[in-house]
Amino acid sequence: MTHTISAALSAESAASLQGFLQFGPLPDATQDPAAFGAEIQRRLNLVYRLAQDVQGELKQEEKARQAGDQQASETLSARIAVLDEESKRAAIRGLREQVIGFFFVALGLVVQSIVDLVF
Repeated sequence: MTHTISAALSAESAASLQGFLQFGPLPDATQDPAAFGAEIQRRLNLVYRLAQDVQGELKQEEKARQAGDQQASETLSARIAVLDEESKRAAIRGLREQVIGFFFVALGLVVQSIVDLVF
């Protein structure tokens, strides 16, 4: 009588981490129950340690991604502030040009009125 135990650990992330662990046959439980129990315990401990390693790696990756997200957020905030300042300057420059244009139109009307009155 032979038994095969297969365990698969998987965690979804951007890198799609997957690991497969396959064990060979177990000792016959009817002939040597102590060896059977010890082998089961050893395999369960191995799978548990692998699961803990995967969780640790995922936590490290999560921290690294959070740090990257924070840095990207700060960079974007700085860039948005620069663009906001540039757009304000452009709007002020446009309003100044409009005021100057209205001034010249008004000046032109005054000069034309004076010229019409004189001639």
